[in-house]
Amino acid sequence: MKKLKIAQIGVLHEHADGVMKTLRNQLSDVFEVVAIAPEEGKVSEGLALPCYAGLNRVSIDEVFELPELDAVFVETEMRQLVPVARRCLEHGLPIHIDKPGGETLEEYAALVQDFYDRGVLFQPGYMLRKNRGVKFMLDIVRKGYLGEIWEIDANMHRGEGSPAFRQWFSEYHGGTMFNYASHLIDVLLELMGEPLEIHPFFRNTAGDKVNDNWVTLFTYPKAIATLHCSMCGINAIPNRRFTVRGTQGTLELFPLEQGYDQTAGGHPKFNDIPVNVHLELSRDNAEYKAGTYDLKIGPMNDRFEDQLLEFAELLHSGGQNPKSAEYEITLQKMILAASDYIKW
Repeated sequence: MKKLKIAQIGVLHEHADGVMKTLRNQLSDVFEVVAIAPEEGKVSEGLALPCYAGLNRVSIDEVFELPELDAVFVETEMRQLVPVARRCLEHGLPIHIDKPGGETLEEYAALVQDFYDRGVLFQPGYMLRKNRGVKFMLDIVRKGYLGEIWEIDANMHRGEGSPAFRQWFSEYHGGTMFNYASHLIDVLLELMGEPLEIHPFFRNTAGDKVNDNWVTLFTYPKAIATLHCSMCGINAIPNRRFTVRGTQGTLELFPLEQGYDQTAGGHPKFNDIPVNVHLELSRDNAEYKAGTYDLKIGPMNDRFEDQLLEFAELLHSGGQNPKSAEYEITLQKMILAASDYIKW
């Protein structure tokens, strides 16, 4: 199949360079990056990163004049994601859009629905959707091997940010729960569906304006989910975990992303270490005897590769995001409620 011609708009999202590295390194035989359009009127040190070296730099307006463009990767900071994505839709261009989709529900919901109604591919960049440990966990729960779920506990901590980062991040009331734990909320919605209640709690730990220490409770008819996200962690990212407990067993992913290495300025790099899955079962099932298991799933060599390969397959086939418009809109609503923007 021919290479897909794509452009990236924006370099200010935290995943912008990671996605570009995957596109140009692992997936250079699948995608051709024909242009990069940085945010207008802003200077970003990110443009100096090696992943952008040698790329054709254009304005955002010029992106929509590029010939035979197959798709756009929208990697602006969070408040600009929806306006830029709207421009892509006006030109009928499929998008991979990073997350979360701004701080309001109405504009994002309208955007998602319009993409689906027009049959234009819309792929949000929630990075755990293709995580192999998470997919294994979802399969185990759906098969009923853990019995009836009564507790979920997970964290998406990260380390302290630089003063410049904290100054920028202080503009977002939802803080760490909004930005980082949105990935966990995506998994929770897939796992449990819509909750009955959402109750966020947050604190500031550094005396500035960043809401950097969160816990949000999600209640279900017989279960409670507790999601934590702070910027106070020591060795935080390798200690991220996701635990599910049921009446017949427990499953824990720890670390949530095995093989993560914070080298090269703190940007993610993966290796060939499999994902750890700890599984405890009180009853036999079709695949496992009752007992305790420490399993190895994977490995994953890159955080974004599997999702971007799915994007390429959907572009070639003319398919749509496997998640429904309703799912994506509900996810945005849950994220906003969990990070104290709206009430559930």
